[in-house]
Order: sequence, then C-alpha cells, then structure tokens
Amino acid sequence: MGCPNHFESGKPFQIGSLRIEPLRTPHDAIEGVCFVIEDIDSGQRFGLLTDLGHVFSGLQAVINSLDAVLIESNYD
Repeated sequence: MGCPNHFESGKPFQIGSLRIEPLRTPHDAIEGVCFVIEDIDSGQRFGLLTDLGHVFSGLQAVINSLDAVLIESNYD
C-alpha cells in the first residue's frame, strides 16, 4: 500500500487529468466537504455534494458552474 494523501478544504489538487476542489460545507462533522471535480481536458465539471447541513453562501454559484451534480441529503 502506498502513502495516504490528505487534502484541505479550499485547496484544489490534481489526480491525472482531474482537478479536484474540496469545498467546506456546514455540517455537524469537524470539517465536512463536498467536491467539484473538473476534467482539465474537456472542462466538464461534476459536483459531489454530500453532508450539506444547510444551504451555504455561494452554493448556487457552485451548482450553476457544474455540468452534472449529485446531491445527497436526508432529514432527521
């Protein structure tokens, strides 16, 4: 097994031709994040938005910038 890699919210990183941007989300976890994944070659963007405690400032702009999005939510 290789070394684990860690990331920080707000600091994009790259794996191959994918640029991955972790964005902090309001949630009851210590540091919940969602991800915007962009194919550098095509410019297509996918959002993996999970653990959204509530709508946060800038969320609509993020969604508007995406070609596809998966949103997970639940209600207790």
